[in-house]
Amino acid sequence: MADDIPGPAPPMAVDWRQERSSDGHTGRGGRHAAQDHARAAGAYERLGPSPHAIADALSVQGVPEADLTPAVRRAMGQLMGEVDRLRQELDVAREGAGGMVDVRDRAEHLPLMGARSLERAFRLRLAAEADSGAVPAVVFFYAGNYETVRERHGLAAAEAVYHAMASAMARCRADTEDLGALGGASAVMLIPFDGQVDRLWVRARALAREAGAPVPWRSDTVPVGLLIGVHVPRRGERPGDAFWQAERAARRIV
Repeated sequence: MADDIPGPAPPMAVDWRQERSSDGHTGRGGRHAAQDHARAAGAYERLGPSPHAIADALSVQGVPEADLTPAVRRAMGQLMGEVDRLRQELDVAREGAGGMVDVRDRAEHLPLMGARSLERAFRLRLAAEADSGAVPAVVFFYAGNYETVRERHGLAAAEAVYHAMASAMARCRADTEDLGALGGASAVMLIPFDGQVDRLWVRARALAREAGAPVPWRSDTVPVGLLIGVHVPRRGERPGDAFWQAERAARRIV
């Protein structure tokens, strides 16, 4: 039976030990040969724990089983869910990157002013009102379903929607108009306003038709869900207040 032992017998304590007596026999309190000791060691090995057994208790992500309270399990579940969501978004972004060029770097690849430049342009236009007779009307555009697209198709698809909206506005921008981004899924156009409300809305709707065109995404077509708001500022109005008023007035144009 000693041949069945896969390795050397473990140094486990036994109830007896080999001792050689004066008559040449071994054992204490009886006569036992070497093969008897081997059989006993094999029996103890089979009864004892496997030498390949894991000594530590079961753990999940390094947390011992004894510490896995319901609250800890919920927290770990939420954490792993968030990791899976981020991993999925990264995979989608990598796959979609082939059809876009750094869509997150909006300032470089889209002719959009930053927030500070847009505020400066607003102040300059408003200060020149007496000379030009045209107030810089604020037209606010927002991709209303950005978050929905992000949840359904991933971050790359949502950015593609914004990219298409802002690119359409940039293509249609006149020399007398300024286009900028304030953050999020919005863009702002400063349009000279000479007091003709109908003319202002005709221009705003023309921009909305271009900016709100559905966006091809892989084998699907994603709508923009465009929202548009128009605000005519007063003399001395601050840029932040004017932009906020336009955003507040934003609604879906049918």
